[in-house]
Amino acid sequence: MLRAQIKRAFEKGIPATRNNGAPNADGYPTHRCPVGDRVNELTDVKFDSSRPLPWAGELYAESDDGRTMYRLYFIERRADWHQPTDRIIGCGIGSKPVDESTAWSNADQTRDIHVAMD
Repeated sequence: MLRAQIKRAFEKGIPATRNNGAPNADGYPTHRCPVGDRVNELTDVKFDSSRPLPWAGELYAESDDGRTMYRLYFIERRADWHQPTDRIIGCGIGSKPVDESTAWSNADQTRDIHVAMD
């Protein structure tokens, strides 16, 4: 499913209405951007004014058995902040159980995003 979403995003883009942040979105959400707003709250964050926090997004898909949500994090590369994006780079992966009764927490996902951004 992630491969199909990557291909669709590359060939056609992903409509904003499919973003899970959009109210009353039609269909099943496939992506979210931006992500990682909690990264700056980490004690060992590696970003500052000389190395700014990158813009990041994620594609996600549920496993065949419905028990795991897989994520592919991506960032934009630009020559300068005001320049157009010249490349989108898949930079990390993550997963979380769909069942909320596990030991997984949002902090685990924030750590995955931080690693991907770094």
